[in-house]
Amino acid sequence: MAESWGITGLMVLSMLVFSPLFIGLRLILDEGLSFLLYYIFVFSIPLLLFKAKRKKRNGDASFNFAIGNLRIAALVILCTTSMLFAITTPLVSLIPMPEVFREIFEGMHYSGIFSHVAIVVAAPLLEELIMRGIVLDGLLKRYDPVKSILLSSFLFGILHLNPWQFISAFVIGIFAGWVYWKTKRISLAILIHMTNNLMALLISLTNKDTPTLDGSFLDTYGGSFYAVMIIVVGLITFAGCIYLLKKEFLKEKVKVPDEVNITPAAKFWE
Repeated sequence: MAESWGITGLMVLSMLVFSPLFIGLRLILDEGLSFLLYYIFVFSIPLLLFKAKRKKRNGDASFNFAIGNLRIAALVILCTTSMLFAITTPLVSLIPMPEVFREIFEGMHYSGIFSHVAIVVAAPLLEELIMRGIVLDGLLKRYDPVKSILLSSFLFGILHLNPWQFISAFVIGIFAGWVYWKTKRISLAILIHMTNNLMALLISLTNKDTPTLDGSFLDTYGGSFYAVMIIVVGLITFAGCIYLLKKEFLKEKVKVPDEVNITPAAKFWE
């Protein structure tokens, strides 16, 4: 567990230490490209270090990138989308955002293809390889699945360094962690993260005057009536997808390693 905290701390430290790199790149390159290069550099270094350490310890540091069952892939996309609209966005909007933080977030919304690649491709790929592929995978070898998934999701939220993205990351982390535990496919965790970021980006681009992070998600949804309808339909869709995913997991007969102790709470996740 201490190692998981250490990994998270090292990633946060890496972001802070190399922040001057981003400032320097912005002086000579496009802002979006600067952000993409900075992000890749900052997260690639910890990933390579952790991957090398895992290979030395276990003799294998590979990740399972196979998509596998396409029905599962389609369900996780639908489940992630419904979760964004029905759960994470309403929850995030409950936390008031001070003006100073709103200005920071507005300044972080870089436009252009490079910034979009960073948000939709680089972030899901690098963050999932570390948080699910290394952190969660290591925790699952030592602790109960519920404890492992919740802790890795909590650390994933902390990595974002603000309460608004913490909520979204924590919720997404729980779902991605559950899917990873059942399938051991990092590709599905990446797909979940990509879907969430893509949908959030599309919402941001189509509602520039009504950002969902400052409590105005009702305006984004078109008013109270439509917001209620979207949330209700989203929750029903989310529950249905979870049910169908559990059936697909049973069909595949994906088993948890014998050495993992399964508590009664964890049996619900099965």
